[in-house]
Amino acid sequence: MPDLYMNLSFDEYKDIEKQMKEFPETSHGEGTDWYHKSVRLRVGDGLVIEFHGPNVKARQTSESESSNHRS
Repeated sequence: MPDLYMNLSFDEYKDIEKQMKEFPETSHGEGTDWYHKSVRLRVGDGLVIEFHGPNVKARQTSESESSNHRS
């Protein structure tokens, strides 16, 4: 895996630190058999880095389990 090094100003570093603490994780692939989660960080002006987790198989629900939840 490659390493990425960036020299940031104090304000840029503090902004990234705040974003990581808030951890805005999202899921992609809803409605398909596979999905992945990702985190997007804004790094300074004009640069966004998005980290994707691995694709994982979505949990399949059985028909009886689905009908039990509808009751």
